[in-house]
Amino acid sequence: MHYLETALLICSIDMEARFSPRQTEIVSLIASGYSDKQIALHLQVSQRTVRTQLERLYAANGLHNRSQAVLIWAQAVRPETQPTTLREWK
Repeated sequence: MHYLETALLICSIDMEARFSPRQTEIVSLIASGYSDKQIALHLQVSQRTVRTQLERLYAANGLHNRSQAVLIWAQAVRPETQPTTLREWK
Protein backbone atom coordinates (compact mmCIF):
# COMPACT_ATOMS: atom_id res chain seq x y z
CA MET A 1 0.00 0.00 0.00
CA HIS A 2 1.32 3.43 -0.95
CA TYR A 3 2.19 5.88 1.86
CA LEU A 4 -0.54 8.36 0.87
CA GLU A 5 -3.15 5.58 0.74
CA THR A 6 -2.14 4.52 4.24
CA ALA A 7 -2.41 8.10 5.48
CA LEU A 8 -5.86 8.44 3.95
CA LEU A 9 -6.94 5.17 5.52
CA ILE A 10 -5.67 6.23 8.93
CA CYS A 11 -7.49 9.55 8.68
CA SER A 12 -10.74 7.80 7.76
CA ILE A 13 -10.70 5.15 10.51
CA ASP A 14 -12.83 5.76 13.56
CA MET A 15 -10.39 6.74 16.30
CA GLU A 16 -12.43 4.73 18.79
CA ALA A 17 -10.66 1.64 17.45
CA ARG A 18 -11.53 -1.55 19.24
CA PHE A 19 -8.32 -2.93 20.73
CA SER A 20 -8.55 -5.55 23.46
CA PRO A 21 -6.21 -5.11 26.42
CA ARG A 22 -3.94 -7.86 25.01
CA GLN A 23 -3.98 -6.31 21.53
CA THR A 24 -3.10 -2.95 23.06
CA GLU A 25 -0.17 -4.57 24.84
CA ILE A 26 1.00 -6.25 21.63
CA VAL A 27 0.76 -3.05 19.57
CA SER A 28 2.64 -1.09 22.24
CA LEU A 29 5.44 -3.67 22.04
CA ILE A 30 5.45 -3.42 18.24
CA ALA A 31 5.76 0.35 18.61
CA SER A 32 8.76 -0.28 20.86
CA GLY A 33 10.42 -2.30 18.10
CA TYR A 34 9.66 -5.85 19.23
CA SER A 35 9.35 -8.65 16.67
CA ASP A 36 6.57 -11.25 16.90
CA LYS A 37 9.08 -13.67 18.42
CA GLN A 38 10.18 -11.13 21.04
CA ILE A 39 6.56 -10.28 21.86
CA ALA A 40 5.73 -13.97 22.27
CA LEU A 41 8.67 -14.46 24.64
CA HIS A 42 7.80 -11.31 26.60
CA LEU A 43 4.13 -12.28 26.99
CA GLN A 44 4.87 -16.01 27.40
CA VAL A 45 2.62 -17.02 24.50
CA SER A 46 3.27 -18.57 21.10
CA GLN A 47 4.18 -16.57 18.02
CA ARG A 48 0.98 -17.90 16.46
CA THR A 49 -1.03 -16.34 19.32
CA VAL A 50 0.62 -13.00 18.64
CA ARG A 51 -0.17 -13.26 14.91
CA THR A 52 -3.77 -14.30 15.66
CA GLN A 53 -4.27 -11.29 17.94
CA LEU A 54 -2.89 -9.01 15.22
CA GLU A 55 -5.09 -10.60 12.53
CA ARG A 56 -8.18 -10.07 14.72
CA LEU A 57 -7.16 -6.49 15.42
CA TYR A 58 -6.70 -5.81 11.68
CA ALA A 59 -10.08 -7.35 10.82
CA ALA A 60 -11.95 -5.50 13.58
CA ASN A 61 -10.50 -2.12 12.61
CA GLY A 62 -10.13 -2.35 8.84
CA LEU A 63 -6.34 -2.34 9.04
CA HIS A 64 -3.86 -4.06 6.75
CA ASN A 65 -0.50 -4.05 8.56
CA ARG A 66 1.50 -3.39 11.72
CA SER A 67 2.30 0.18 10.78
CA GLN A 68 -1.36 1.09 10.54
CA ALA A 69 -2.07 -0.59 13.89
CA VAL A 70 0.73 1.38 15.56
CA LEU A 71 -0.51 4.65 14.04
CA ILE A 72 -4.06 4.04 15.29
CA TRP A 73 -2.77 3.01 18.72
CA ALA A 74 -0.55 6.10 18.91
CA GLN A 75 -3.50 8.31 17.96
CA ALA A 76 -5.57 6.79 20.76
CA VAL A 77 -2.76 7.08 23.32
CA ARG A 78 -1.51 10.58 22.42
CA PRO A 79 -3.96 12.33 20.11
CA GLU A 80 -2.37 15.74 20.69
CA THR A 81 0.91 14.62 19.10
CA GLN A 82 -0.58 13.21 15.90
CA PRO A 83 -0.94 15.01 12.56
CA THR A 84 -4.39 16.45 11.97
CA THR A 85 -4.13 17.01 8.22
CA LEU A 86 -2.64 15.06 5.33
CA ARG A 87 -0.12 17.83 4.75
CA GLU A 88 1.35 17.16 8.22
CA TRP A 89 1.89 13.48 7.32
CA LYS A 90 4.56 14.39 4.76
